[in-house]
Order: sequence, then C-alpha cells, then structure tokens
Amino acid sequence: MLRPVSLLIATVAAVAAIAAPAHAAGSSAAGKAKILAPVTVAATGEMSFGTFVTDGSGGIIDLDTDGNRASCMGFSVCTGTTSAATFSATGTAGQTLHISSPGNFFLNGSNGGSVEIGNVQFNGNGVTVQSYFHSNAVVPASGTIDFRMTGSLWANPGTINGDYVGTFTVNVDYQ
Repeated sequence: MLRPVSLLIATVAAVAAIAAPAHAAGSSAAGKAKILAPVTVAATGEMSFGTFVTDGSGGIIDLDTDGNRASCMGFSVCTGTTSAATFSATGTAGQTLHISSPGNFFLNGSNGGSVEIGNVQFNGNGVTVQSYFHSNAVVPASGTIDFRMTGSLWANPGTINGDYVGTFTVNVDYQ
C-alpha cells in the first residue's frame, strides 16, 4: 500500500502547486498619439534674375535674401526686375518643417544652351537657414508659413542670347 500513498501525496502536492496563489504584479501605462495636418506647399511667385548682356565670357548674378540683385559679375549690363521665388506652406501650428531643394538646376535657353542655378537658400519670417538647399521653419499659429527661395545664376563662357526658363522642385516635410 505504499504506492497508493506516494501517488496520493504526489497528487495533493500537484493540486496544491496549481492552486497556490501566484505572486504576479500588474501596472498600467498611458498611450497617446498626435495626428498632424498634411503638409501642403504651393509656389506663389517665380524667381527672376532680370536681363543681362554678356560678351560671351560668362558671369554670375547673385540674389540677396529678398530677391534683389546683390551682385552682377562678368556681365557688361545687368538690368530689369529681379525676384525671389515665393512659396506658401501649411501644416500643424508649432511643428517644425524642413524645406529643401534637391540641388542645382538649369534654365534652358530658347536658342539652345542653359544656365545653372545654385547656392539656393530659403528664407523668410521664422525660417532658419541650415545650409544651401536646406532650411527649417516652425509653423505659426495661423498654420501657414510663407517663404522665399533665392540663389545664384551661373552663365558659362559661350552662353548664347535667348530667354532662359525652367522648373525646380521644393520639398516641405515635417522634421
């Protein structure tokens, strides 16, 4: 009869182990999420470097942060109206936006050839320049921020006369 007693003790021990209170602990944590309004950006004005005369040796025109001609080097005449490209972006107030352009771009001539645009900077009220092609801006309470894009035009030696036009991309994303 020793075997049934051993079996009974083993069964009682197993039931006691299962029925014993577990010493578990629990805790609660909060969860949260913030949904931001989609970012939009629209061009509201074009960049213009004005009119210039070249003797074929090339030159550079720089626009200042307001779109005014800051310098005209290598051209015999620089005249006409200049302007920065202007944009309007929307987003969630208080959030930081990153404004960027992929790099230099070209304006193509009506008679062939091209001129290069580089040294691009974004500026405006509340815009902080990070480097060429990159700036940050905090969206104001209105949800809309307006900014300008300026840069430099480089005409290589041998650039021919004509009207030069082109398009470029400006990206705006939450940082």
